[in-house]
Amino acid sequence: MRAGLIAVVLLNFAAGGALASAYSDFNAGVAAHNREDWDESVTRLSAALDAPDLSQTLRVPAYIDRGDAHAARREWKEAIADYSAALAIKPDNLEALMHRAAIYEAERKYSDAIGDYAQVIALRPSMAMGYEGRASTHDDANDLDAAIADYSAAIAIDPRNAADYTLRGSAYRRQGNFQKAIADQNRAIDIDSKSPQIYFERAQTYQDEGEYHHAITDNMNGLRMRPADTDGRLQLGLSLWAYGRFADAAAAFTQLVDQRPTAPYSVLWLALAEARAGQDYKTDLTSRAAKLDPDKWPAPLVKLYLGQAEMRDVVDAAGADRASVKNRMCEVDFYDAEFNLLKGDKGSARPQLEAAVANCPREFIEHDAANAELQRLK
Repeated sequence: MRAGLIAVVLLNFAAGGALASAYSDFNAGVAAHNREDWDESVTRLSAALDAPDLSQTLRVPAYIDRGDAHAARREWKEAIADYSAALAIKPDNLEALMHRAAIYEAERKYSDAIGDYAQVIALRPSMAMGYEGRASTHDDANDLDAAIADYSAAIAIDPRNAADYTLRGSAYRRQGNFQKAIADQNRAIDIDSKSPQIYFERAQTYQDEGEYHHAITDNMNGLRMRPADTDGRLQLGLSLWAYGRFADAAAAFTQLVDQRPTAPYSVLWLALAEARAGQDYKTDLTSRAAKLDPDKWPAPLVKLYLGQAEMRDVVDAAGADRASVKNRMCEVDFYDAEFNLLKGDKGSARPQLEAAVANCPREFIEHDAANAELQRLK
């Protein structure tokens, strides 16, 4: 055999070996992705993508799966780069668009996320997922009107999706449109009565509306299905407290603190409920405060209730973080008002509670609690 022919045979053999290796790395990377071994997935898919012989057809899923692995490792920049590379090859790939939009949303790049979801909707207008994704982004950006419009579009496509009714109901609640919120949450429960989250969502609407007895019932229904849900347990305690059932609220908060003993607000609310129920809150608070970080907010408020700090110390601590000072001061107004009520000083408490209602963000638990307390003071 002539030397030139030998060289051609060897070259073909090497190319075939490289191609086999690229496919092997691709398959191994996809398998690692499917079993959520993200490090192995990145390693093997990178090797496959580095091989010049991997086909363009396979490069698209390779980039998408590697992007997923980067996203799982919270490597947002790398994930976006991979989804974008897949889209450079196949601009109408819905999976790459949806996944990139989700990363943009997580990074609060709302306009970019909305742009990707708009492309999904244009490519597949009969698919609810594009509208749902864009609705979620509008929701996160607090553009509630736009979110409600997109949830409504998704519901028109799939009127049996309980999650869309639940999410639209949440948006209506945050707008203060409680009637529409309850209607959506009722519809969601009609579709899926086994979902504890829907009961918790409706309980929050009732709580915001001041219908505390209904909120208690819904929270209890949700907890029967998901007893370990700490958010639901917190909400139950708050509903009981707002309704004036302080001993029952203390029992709920006790369970909550047992579940998360290092959560300072849970410990603080247990003390509030025990104090209003006429129980010895200081002894309990002293032992539970030992598990809290004494240098982090709201530790100064805990110290106030223990008699270990004066109000000026609390105010100084609230002002130490300039980025959070406004929200912290609204908390100071509420918790100092409660402290004053324990001392029987309703005259000082009332304007503080009014300030908490005016200044606390609507989603803060102190906002609704201050409203409930003001109703009791009438």
